[in-house]
Amino acid sequence: ISIPGTEVDYPLLALNNNRDGLTRTWDGKKSSAGSIFLECKNQRDFSDFNTLIYGHYMKNGTMFGSLKHYAQPDYLAEHPFVYIVTEDSVRRYEVFSAYEASVVSDTYRLYFEDDARRQSSLDHYVNSAAVDTGIIPEVDDNILTLSTCMGNGTYDTRWVVQAVLEVQFPRT
Repeated sequence: ISIPGTEVDYPLLALNNNRDGLTRTWDGKKSSAGSIFLECKNQRDFSDFNTLIYGHYMKNGTMFGSLKHYAQPDYLAEHPFVYIVTEDSVRRYEVFSAYEASVVSDTYRLYFEDDARRQSSLDHYVNSAAVDTGIIPEVDDNILTLSTCMGNGTYDTRWVVQAVLEVQFPRT
């Protein structure tokens, strides 16, 4: 995962459980910084409507510590894209929303009964945005949700940055 011009440039782990990503680095070493990792219930091919990626908020700006800056329009304008590189492809996502989210909100929903439920979640994502990007994803799009703690000791809310898949290139 990479966000050009930021500290976010890390291996993205796909683990069997989310617990290991919180306390282990990409090479398995114990660390309070943990790693950047895919929600274990998401498809590893990024085909889900909403794919969640977690990382710790680090005060020094590493891991997902820089995501808080997406509340500022200038920062968002300077760092509009998130790249996911896999063995098969390079995916470019465009940031459309950033906000504080309850851990029980639609932000963390993984399964959607129908397009109406997807649309309801999209409305929530867009209406929650700290900055209006003018980007309105559609129900057939793929959403990437980057999630980190707020850094203030609360456990019921997170800071999220959401991006919509703009283009996917085969990796050569």
